[in-house]
Amino acid sequence: MTALAIETRQKKWLSDLSTAIWKHLGTKQKYLRLKQANLGQRSVKNTRTAGLYIVIANTTQRGKRVELELWLDQYFRHGQLDLSYWLHFANGKDRQAILAKKHFSDDVVPISDKHRRTETIGRKAYVHLKDSQKYQEIILDKGWRDGDYLGKVWNHQFKNTDTLSKKFPVDVADFFEYILTTIAQPLDVEVTEGKRVVRKIVQIERKSKAALARKIADNFTCKICGFSFATAYPGIGDGFAEAHHKVPLAGSIKERDISPKNLVTVCANCHRMLHWGKNRSVNEVRVAFTKGKKSQRKPL
Repeated sequence: MTALAIETRQKKWLSDLSTAIWKHLGTKQKYLRLKQANLGQRSVKNTRTAGLYIVIANTTQRGKRVELELWLDQYFRHGQLDLSYWLHFANGKDRQAILAKKHFSDDVVPISDKHRRTETIGRKAYVHLKDSQKYQEIILDKGWRDGDYLGKVWNHQFKNTDTLSKKFPVDVADFFEYILTTIAQPLDVEVTEGKRVVRKIVQIERKSKAALARKIADNFTCKICGFSFATAYPGIGDGFAEAHHKVPLAGSIKERDISPKNLVTVCANCHRMLHWGKNRSVNEVRVAFTKGKKSQRKPL
């Protein structure tokens, strides 16, 4: 297959995938104030990172344009295509304030100019990271001439598009929704005395967003035993896990900050053990699980 044929195939794949993502985002179009971009194959553009990208939708936050983008490039690992999804924040004096939201600032890995290098191939200059590695966390990629990027890498090698999880468009839509709603709604919400119902609704909404962010950052995998519902239950377990408060809310008098840094992703079994009989720490349950796993390996 020629290089042109491969690129044409990749463009069609990105176009189709972005359409699938918009199918889930479109149901929340008014709620998220999104405007659909042109998702045709001709809208897929070449990048400075040896790859392709397409804009799925755009919105405005604090008067600044934000684009939702899907990328297939060699930025993270030279010589291998990775699939990633980003919110692109245009340059402006408010962009740092937008990206510094306490809801997710502790759960992102920053990348800046010092992490990048430029390589000339033929007559073109491409940008790659100096250290090739896989990123599981949310990434804040700062310092580009056209703004900053906040997103995640799927780490999917582009060989067979059929191997991509059918849950992928849903996961991407959920990620975009979480970031946009976190930015649009301040973390510290003030309510007047007596409006306990309003406060309760705000707390539940904040907890839901924080839990989703924690699960996305942990790839919906239990941080105690490593269990993945997506692996154990193919086709139906994608996107499922539970979130546990490191410091239990029960019995707490003071209202505490609900953010991803105060949560940990766990499976149902480990979650039960964390509260069985008494509240236990994540490390205590992890030690017990490791001890039990070792004992099961011993011959009878």
